[in-house]
Amino acid sequence: MDDKEANNRMFEELISAVRALALPCEVQLTLFPDFAMKADELALDYDWAHSFFLQDDDHVGVAIGQSQRDAMVELDNLLQRMSRGGDLFNNNLWADEGLCSDPIWEDVRQKAKHLLESFGQDYPEDGAS
Repeated sequence: MDDKEANNRMFEELISAVRALALPCEVQLTLFPDFAMKADELALDYDWAHSFFLQDDDHVGVAIGQSQRDAMVELDNLLQRMSRGGDLFNNNLWADEGLCSDPIWEDVRQKAKHLLESFGQDYPEDGAS
């Protein structure tokens, strides 16, 4: 696999992670096994994928503009604030119930939808891709 193919694959991973964050809670809960901490998994998938593109600007075959970078950072900052040590953290936020009922998660979903739109991507409400 050459650099362009690897970068395109990582971009697909990024879009998949953002799309998962944009989905309604009822769908998000079905994305992972019952034993998984679903909110954690959603945040970790995004963190892993977006970090690749924020490390540097040299991603052959994948163009990410400044407004898209800004939207990625904005979403990441919110997730960081929600995490342990952040000003929005509380344990319930990361439970399934918090994922479905806390208004902060709705803000995450809206930011994720905005990011998808900036990439010209859709966000199926039912989880289909």
